[in-house]
Parts: sequence; C-alpha cells; structure tokens
Amino acid sequence: MRTSTATATASWGRQVCVGTPAQCGSDTAYEFMEHREGATYTFQVPVPWGEIGAIASVALLAVLLVIAASVLLQRSSTNPSELRAD
Repeated sequence: MRTSTATATASWGRQVCVGTPAQCGSDTAYEFMEHREGATYTFQVPVPWGEIGAIASVALLAVLLVIAASVLLQRSSTNPSELRAD
C-alpha cells in the first residue's frame, strides 16, 4: 500500500580478480579486477504515520497557543484610549 509504506531497493556487488594467481598477487592486481553484481532486494519500509501525526499536532497546538497569547496582548497594547497625541 503506497500511502502507508515506502519501497527501498538495495543491491551490492564485489570485486573479483580474473587474472592468474601471480597477476592477482602483484602490485598491478587492480588491472585484473572485475565487478560482479550481487543480489538486488526490494523491500517495504513502514512510514510512522502515527508519530508524524502526533508531532504535527503538537506543533500546531504550539502555534495556536502563540497566536492566542499574541491576540490577548495585542488588544491591550492597541487600546485607543492609550494613544497619545504629540
């Protein structure tokens, strides 16, 4: 199910020396190396929707509390009777 899981693919391989034993044991062994593919696996990775929702809910609540506090302070600081004419 695409909405609750993500797909991950992993593969690996290895380097194999294809030369003679003398060539593979020499300082130039890298010239005789060949990459051989290993297995490739695809597996499902669960997405923690519950934890993501909990964190988003807490963040939203914090934002709403800050907005509520600023509205309360804004009313008292913008009272027309508090204005001065210079």
